[in-house]
Amino acid sequence: MPKNSDKIVVPPILNAGIPSVLSAIYRDILFDLGISGSKFSMLLEKYVRSTCRAKDNVNTSNHKNTLKKELLGVRMTWKVFIKGLGFLSVTKMDLSIKLTYKYGNVTTHNKTINLEKPNVDTK
Repeated sequence: MPKNSDKIVVPPILNAGIPSVLSAIYRDILFDLGISGSKFSMLLEKYVRSTCRAKDNVNTSNHKNTLKKELLGVRMTWKVFIKGLGFLSVTKMDLSIKLTYKYGNVTTHNKTINLEKPNVDTK
């Protein structure tokens, strides 16, 4: 669990709208994994080194800053959420949504999503 002095500080999401739900879930994941600010920075450096094709430090730095802004922003798209899961080395996600309707009906919808990139034969 992160120390208070090492927390990732992000703006509050109150009244930020529906997209903020993914951002809140992502921050919960970071907290549950004990990923503090310093560990996040280390993972960011490692992830950018493995994914960024930039040859110079300026482009690498820009890539890191953009990714950090995306992953810790108040609003998050599904595309960024999935990228964030890849950043955490998640290989599979089970998504479950439970809906409660006005007249008491309840339905649950589940989907398993494989996040691993398929192996591509390069012969």
